[in-house]
Amino acid sequence: MIRRITLENYMSHARTVIEPAAGLTVLAGPNNCGKSAVISALMSLRGDGEQAGDFMLRHGEKLCSVTVETDDGHTIIWRRKKASVSYVIDGVEIHRIGRGNLPDKLPETLRLPLIEPANSGKRFDLHFGLQKEPIFLIDSESDAARFFSASNDAERLLQMQQLQKERVKSARADERKARGELTRIDGKLAALSPLPEIDATLVQAERSHEQIVTDANRAAHLRRLIGDIERQNRERLELEKIVGGLSDLRAPPPLEPTAPLAEAIDKLVKAIQSLARRGIVANVLRPLRDAPLLQDEVTLRRCVMAYGDTRQAVARNARRVEAMKPLREMPAQQEVAPLAGLTQKMARWETLAKVAAHRQELLRTLPDPPLPLDPAPLRQWIMRGEELQRGVTQRRKLLAKTVAELAAMEQAVDEWIHGNPACPVCGGATDRQRLLAAGEHAHV
Repeated sequence: MIRRITLENYMSHARTVIEPAAGLTVLAGPNNCGKSAVISALMSLRGDGEQAGDFMLRHGEKLCSVTVETDDGHTIIWRRKKASVSYVIDGVEIHRIGRGNLPDKLPETLRLPLIEPANSGKRFDLHFGLQKEPIFLIDSESDAARFFSASNDAERLLQMQQLQKERVKSARADERKARGELTRIDGKLAALSPLPEIDATLVQAERSHEQIVTDANRAAHLRRLIGDIERQNRERLELEKIVGGLSDLRAPPPLEPTAPLAEAIDKLVKAIQSLARRGIVANVLRPLRDAPLLQDEVTLRRCVMAYGDTRQAVARNARRVEAMKPLREMPAQQEVAPLAGLTQKMARWETLAKVAAHRQELLRTLPDPPLPLDPAPLRQWIMRGEELQRGVTQRRKLLAKTVAELAAMEQAVDEWIHGNPACPVCGGATDRQRLLAAGEHAHV
């Protein structure tokens, strides 16, 4: 069976792609729209002698082609360039095709042969029916009788007719089923008609939720600011207490130069150390006996003179110590840098406290945030409505396709009845009701 037909630059067709349906295919349309050109293209592809010449080339073009794809995977391409004809069958190019000289694989691949009865030289075309001609090209009752008596395909044609009736019956049942399903879906859509309003409400709810989240974040930030303000207020109160305790302190006395005093103290310490050493020496020397007569008194004289000088120095140092006893200890000097730092911090904290108080006054005027709504049920209803809408669209497309196929079938039956007012087999009158009714005589 042919699955796709592609015409390029063939007569009035610049590029046309046709995908026939299963079974009988009828091309319908106004005059001069290219219906007969499609049949002519298939006949040219089949190699009919009546299709010789270059009349099929579209005006202004040099090459035309007809491509047929079958359901069993074959692809046949027929090309004509001026007077030269070539084929491409399943990817294999075949050139130098003369009149009546066709590729060997063409008949078995295309499967559109003419039927030639054994007792007659006239051939019948079962595959194409031209406009205003009887179906299967049966021109007379004698030809019909000869065809059905001699052709091996007569029984097959009757089976095809029965199959066509069953398809029509099935299509009508599908139509009724689709109409019922469409009615049910329309009812469901009517029940879901409030969805746009619900959608608008959901959008408003989502906006409110976003505003609530924003306000909640802002409130959390403000709570942190308030906590900082309270902590700074506590630190300010502690600093005020410290400042209040330091306010009773007197100013330190003016400091005297300490260099002379330090020098005197250093000398006094050295003198006391020297006196202590000499006292130890004296205690050690006290148990000694009188010294024997010295032969040389120069050394002794020197020692006596040094001893005298030492006694004088000790006396002087003792007087200095007595003079220094009334002096008090020098007070310890206080550090002023921490106090200056605390003063700067207090000034900065007072400024922050004023800003925080102003923010707190502004926050008192804010209203309480509204409670958030749960959008999950509304979102489920919207998803369900969209799914039903897609189902309705698919059912409507299927219904339109079924109605179009049924109309095409009825038109084909009417054309056959118009061309065959009398049954070619039994001679009885033909009409649509008897032709399609189950159990009646089968008219072909």
